[in-house]
Amino acid sequence: SDEDLGQTLGRYGLGHGFYLVLPVLGPSTARDAVGLAGDSFLDPTSYLEPWEAVAATKGGRTVNRTSLSLGEYEDLTKSAVDPYLAVRDAYIQHRKKKVGE
Repeated sequence: SDEDLGQTLGRYGLGHGFYLVLPVLGPSTARDAVGLAGDSFLDPTSYLEPWEAVAATKGGRTVNRTSLSLGEYEDLTKSAVDPYLAVRDAYIQHRKKKVGE
């Protein structure tokens, strides 16, 4: 499924908090950053042995997700006056929609 702990926390009324960009992980909010930490404990692949299997499955998932969204960032920032604000607003709107679903 496409749900995560950040969406669950938002559904229960926790606000998104401040916007931040995490190195390697990309855009997030305070709520979603806490959700990412919780998701790592709730993900069954985190408990695979050896650790190389965990790295391979999470790396494969990340490469697949990235390949499906190539060019979206460039399209968004190309026409924006302030690319940081454009990405921030798009991310916040996207997460609000995901919480509402």
